[in-house]
Amino acid sequence: MEVLNDKTSQWEYVANSNVPKAINSWFNNLEPFFEEFNLYFLLQAIATEDQFNRSIVNNGLLHDCSKIIEKAHHFYFEEIKVCQKITCQSLSDLLLFDYNKTINLMEVTNKQFKRYFPKGFGKTKQTMTHKEWLGEDYFIELQRTKQRFGETVKCRLICFLGVLN
Repeated sequence: MEVLNDKTSQWEYVANSNVPKAINSWFNNLEPFFEEFNLYFLLQAIATEDQFNRSIVNNGLLHDCSKIIEKAHHFYFEEIKVCQKITCQSLSDLLLFDYNKTINLMEVTNKQFKRYFPKGFGKTKQTMTHKEWLGEDYFIELQRTKQRFGETVKCRLICFLGVLN
């Protein structure tokens, strides 16, 4: 997560916890938000409906990101090559999204389904809402994040999407 510093007009990396572990320069162990949830389909849906093209889903690095995100990008894309895309969404986009929109489960691999929806493995339906896919815990974490940062576009979620997404 990054937050725009009003004084410097620079984006700054923010850890999930108030007392984050030090970032290990060998592993770039950034403290993620929404770690237990597969946001891939949500981020794709938001990017698809984004009429103002604010969503970013590509291989490139944001030109104004924090140095910590810059280093993590280099690590995940260049050094160990586990990421294929980077996406950036404002917190307000996550809050305003219609979670009753559906995911075509035929586009979900068995590996993804098993990893992120183990209690329902065995696709019995052809579609599922984002609300069902993400589950109640996602919305608890989303509200917690909203309380911490407010409903501002000055807060953005940066996701490195890789082979496991």
